Amino acid sequence: MLKRLAGKVRDQFRLSKSGLVNTNNLKDSWKAEDVARQQAELVEKELQDPLSVAPFKTFIDVIKYIIENYDYKVINFLDVGCGVGHYSELLHRYFPGQFLYTGSDFSESMIKIATEQRPHSQFIVDDIFDSRIDFSEYDIVMASALVDVIEDFWSVLDIFFRNSTGLLILHRQRITDKKSYSEVAPGYKGQFTYATYLNMHELEDRLSACDLYIKERFNVADGIYSFLIDKKKVNS
Repeated sequence: MLKRLAGKVRDQFRLSKSGLVNTNNLKDSWKAEDVARQQAELVEKELQDPLSVAPFKTFIDVIKYIIENYDYKVINFLDVGCGVGHYSELLHRYFPGQFLYTGSDFSESMIKIATEQRPHSQFIVDDIFDSRIDFSEYDIVMASALVDVIEDFWSVLDIFFRNSTGLLILHRQRITDKKSYSEVAPGYKGQFTYATYLNMHELEDRLSACDLYIKERFNVADGIYSFLIDKKKVNS
């Protein structure tokens, strides 16, 4: 009995660099109005000079690569875990008329701000674990650090991989030589979340099991990459 209780307490609390953190509400912390407000304030500053922001510049490079190497006319683009919709602004600004963007997020606070600030795009409240979205309706599906929201990162990635019918973008992902893992890390002011590190061999094995492969890798910063993922070609 005491061992089971100790196990529950150990599962509920994780040690971070800032001390002991209750992990029960880390995922739901992203639904907070204050967190959405902080993200909106940050990205509005960053969008004043997006090419100086490494994740934004890399995203633009990924999109340029897709346009140059794939035969799309108008691209249906789904951004899962879109936050306040800042990547829709980059598509609207740098690639006008070339994308039909839909952003989804399980945070009503994030979607409210995104809808108000970016009327040129569509936004919906949706939880990837209970999703109403049909991935097959989209040419490109992107997850931008979505795995940093939950501890069980493979569960969300497997949903993406199993349901993929077009291109996937796994954006600004930390990579490690160790076994894949997540750790509690500070997020916005007053918030804790997860930092997830993927092992390349494990990632490639998961992709291969779903007949996917990494088409191109883009460097964001030291140890952080964005991956363009495509379906394996079937030999006739």
